[in-house]
Amino acid sequence: MNYPGIDNIESCKVVRSVGINNTGAQIGFGFLHKFGQRIDVKDTKFFYYSVVYVIRGQGKYIDSDGNEYNLSPGTIYQRFPGAIHSTILDPDSNWSECYMDFGTEIFNFLVNMRIINKNIPVFNYTPDRVIEESIFHKMKNLENCPESEIPELLIANISFLREILNQSIANIKFDIPQKIIDKCCTDFTKDLKKRINLQEYCNDKGLGYESFRKRFKESLGISPGQYIVRRRIDMACQLLKTSDKSIGEVSDLLGYKSQYEFSTQFKKTTGISPVKFKNEK
Repeated sequence: MNYPGIDNIESCKVVRSVGINNTGAQIGFGFLHKFGQRIDVKDTKFFYYSVVYVIRGQGKYIDSDGNEYNLSPGTIYQRFPGAIHSTILDPDSNWSECYMDFGTEIFNFLVNMRIINKNIPVFNYTPDRVIEESIFHKMKNLENCPESEIPELLIANISFLREILNQSIANIKFDIPQKIIDKCCTDFTKDLKKRINLQEYCNDKGLGYESFRKRFKESLGISPGQYIVRRRIDMACQLLKTSDKSIGEVSDLLGYKSQYEFSTQFKKTTGISPVKFKNEK
C-alpha cells in the first residue's frame, strides 16, 4: 500500500505484544492530528517509551528539569517511561505527528544497549518524508503481521529506531566529537594492565577533564573509569575461558594488586566469582 500523505490519514494506532508475557513488551506505531490543541501533555509520566516525529506544527517540549526545547517539522523527541514532561503546542499550527512506541521491557534493553540515549530527549532533524512513509508502512506491517513473524518485525523496527536516532545524534555539534570518544576507548584498552590517570590523560590530549567525563558518559552511558573496568573484566572472562592461566596469573596480567582485589571486582561486575566462572562449562 502506497503512503497516501498526511492529509489523507486519520488519527490511528496499531499495537502488538511481543513474547510470552504481556508485561512491558509491546511495539506500536501511529499517526495523530492535534488541530487547535494547546496542552498536549502537562507534567505527565508515560508508562512506555515513545519516539515522536513532528510532521507539521510548532510547540515546546519541557523536561523534568524545566529545560525547554522547540518543536517544529522534522523534530524528533522522546517520551521516556516514568519521566515527567510536558508538550505544549501552538493551536493554530495544524499539528500532526507520527510515532513509534516500545514497552518498558524493550526500552530498558535498548537503553542498556545504548541504542536509546536518555540524555538527549530532543533532536532537530531535517524534515524528511521518508520517515513518515517508513512509519506508515511499518504500522501496516505490524497490523497484518502473522504472530510467528513478530520477533523478526521487532528486530527490524529496533534497527530502524537505531538508524534515525544515530542520524539525529550525528547532526548535533558536540564540543568533543564522537570520533574523539572512540579514539579514547581505543587508547584505554591498548594496555589493560596499565592504570590510567584520567586527568593526566585529558591534559595530554588537550581535553577538559570534566567536559570529557560528561561527554563520555553521554555517549556510552558509563564513566571512563567504569568503561576501563568493564573492558578489563571482558579480557579476564576471555582469558579464564580460553587459556590455562590460573586466576592469580590473570589477575597479574591485568595489573591488579592482588587476587583478592581482582576477584572482588570481577564478582561485582559479573555477579559471579572468577573461580565459578572458570569452572562453568
